[in-house]
Amino acid sequence: MLAAQGEVDEPIRLLERRAPQDRNDPSAKRLLADLYVRKAEKLAAIDKSGAIMVLQKCLRVDPKNARATALMRQLIDDSAAKTAAPAPAAAATAKNKVDRK
Repeated sequence: MLAAQGEVDEPIRLLERRAPQDRNDPSAKRLLADLYVRKAEKLAAIDKSGAIMVLQKCLRVDPKNARATALMRQLIDDSAAKTAAPAPAAAATAKNKVDRK
C-alpha cells in the first residue's frame, strides 16, 4: 500500500526485516528489488554513488533484474565519461600551452 503511494523507504525497511523469513518467496524478492530500483532512480539525480549502492543491494536480491542492471550501467558509464573528459578550464590551459610553443 505504501509503495503504491510512492513511498519506498518504509516498504524497503519492512521487507528487509522479513527477508530472512521470506527467503524463498519470489514475489517478496521481486517487490523488494522493484522498490530498490525505484529508490535508486530517485537518488540518481542527486547522489549517484548512493544510487549505485542501492542498485547493488537490488542485484543481491535479484541478480537478473534488467532495470537495475541497465541503470547501474548508465550510472557507471556517466561516471566514467566525467572522469575521462578533462575539465573545460584544464583543456583550455593545455591548448594555450601548446599554442605558445
